[in-house]
Formats: sequence, structure tokens, C-alpha cells
Amino acid sequence: MNAVTTYNRYILTAIGGSKDQKNQIVVFPDAFVSSIIVVDRSSIMAVPFYDRAIAGLLHHQGSIIPIVILRRVFGELSAMLSETFSVVHLSAVAGGLEGVGVVVDQVLSSIPAGQYKAAPDHITVEALVAKLPLQLWQPQRWHSYS
Repeated sequence: MNAVTTYNRYILTAIGGSKDQKNQIVVFPDAFVSSIIVVDRSSIMAVPFYDRAIAGLLHHQGSIIPIVILRRVFGELSAMLSETFSVVHLSAVAGGLEGVGVVVDQVLSSIPAGQYKAAPDHITVEALVAKLPLQLWQPQRWHSYS
């Protein structure tokens, strides 16, 4: 039996917006969002040997949150973190991404579900999950042993 999930609100965020590309809108249903955190870059602990999309780990309210830079996931490998940045902390509803924090460049708005009109260029959580590389959570080797 398939349950139809309804959401009360959608959180609209943006990534990108450099001079070479326009903003990409990333949409999170309210149930997927545990919190939105403003983070200071100095509070991120680097994790060597992991995919470049992982910025590091954040200790927040007694939890360790892996931080993923969405701009890097979507191909902007040179994306850097500013001194402070916004992180969307995903809830248990996000399944395999529960507890992960995703870096967004801007939190645009929170709108009621009845007012949200999906656009073809909006990135959904499902598209985000599909875009994450399989090796994201696996340490990478420093040297090749051949």
C-alpha cells in the first residue's frame, strides 16, 4: 500500500549564482528539514580522504553532522565556503540522508504547499539524492597500490 505524503510548506533555497551561471533553486519539503543552521566556517572539522563534496563535520547540539556542499555535488568543484554559510539539516524523513547538512548559498523563502508551483529547473530532494556520487561516504585512497 502506497501512502501519499502531503507537505505543509516548501523551503526554497538557492545554490550557484556565480557570474558564469544563474542560481539553481533547490526545494525541500518541510518534513525533510530538521533545522536551518547558520555556520561559521571555523567550526567545520575537515575530513581528509573523502569526496570533495564533503566539507567536513560539524558538532551541533550534541550531534555530529556531515556537511555536503551542494555546489560541488552539481559540478562546481571549485566552490568555496564563505566565512558564514547556511546549512539545511535533514530530518529522519530524508531516509538515507538523515542527519546530513547540505550547504546552500541562500535560503529564499518558506511557502505554503498550496502556493508552490514546481518549475522544471527546480531541484527536488529526489533529484539531489540521485545526483550524490556513490563514493561520497567512502574514504578515498591517498596512493594507488598497483
